[in-house]
Amino acid sequence: MTVYIDIIFIFNTIINFIIIKTTGFIVSRDTETKKAVLASVITSVFMIVLNCFVFSCVIKYKLIQLIVFGTLMIYITFGKMNMEEYVIRMMVMFLVSYVYGGIIFMIYTDNKIKLYIITAIIITQYIILKAVIKRIRAIKADEKLYKDVVIIKQGQEIRFKGYIDSGNNLYDAITKSMVLIAQKDTLKNQFKGNMEKTLFENGIYAIMYNSIGKNNGLIYAFKPDSVFVIEDGQYIKKNNILIGVYNGILSSQGKFDMLLHKDWNNN
Repeated sequence: MTVYIDIIFIFNTIINFIIIKTTGFIVSRDTETKKAVLASVITSVFMIVLNCFVFSCVIKYKLIQLIVFGTLMIYITFGKMNMEEYVIRMMVMFLVSYVYGGIIFMIYTDNKIKLYIITAIIITQYIILKAVIKRIRAIKADEKLYKDVVIIKQGQEIRFKGYIDSGNNLYDAITKSMVLIAQKDTLKNQFKGNMEKTLFENGIYAIMYNSIGKNNGLIYAFKPDSVFVIEDGQYIKKNNILIGVYNGILSSQGKFDMLLHKDWNNN
């Protein structure tokens, strides 16, 4: 069988580049395109030289080659790192290589499929994988914005599903307290007795706000006895907070019933 080294070089370079970019994306490290191309080219050259002129295709050297070439690509692309970072990147790279290698093997067993088609399929696979991982990360990042919040007023405990809203930057001008926006229905459903009288018995705060389609709005707030966020089963107290009462629905999908302040995590 005739082997065209130039075709093998181009194919290996493309696959190496995709493996590097996929590895960088999975470990959340940006990879410079220039460094990724350089690592791909250098590794492809060494692979061709070693396999064609030195080791031929001796199986016992394959693991050594994988470690050496993997280390070379990682070092050129990511630079210096500690041992833990190196091991993680190497393991991810091996896993990615295994996935892509399996796809190539399945396709290549059909001799009717050309090399450029295989390359196109691998590139498509990379694009799909990147999109899926990006979406998963976005979902996980969004989940971190949801918090279980408990407010205490006159011995009564009221629970909310809070959402950290980057658009909520409300502070009371006098007390400098951050303002959380609570859905009135949630308060009403959990509170026993005369809610309005109890909530506002120690004073009522009028908070001015601006929102989309409404300027110089006004929302009334009360001072809770305590506010806690539940993290890993632990109640963590939050200080200097007012609770604004909103008459409408905060989430049309029912995902949350309280808007937390954008600086919630810094409180």
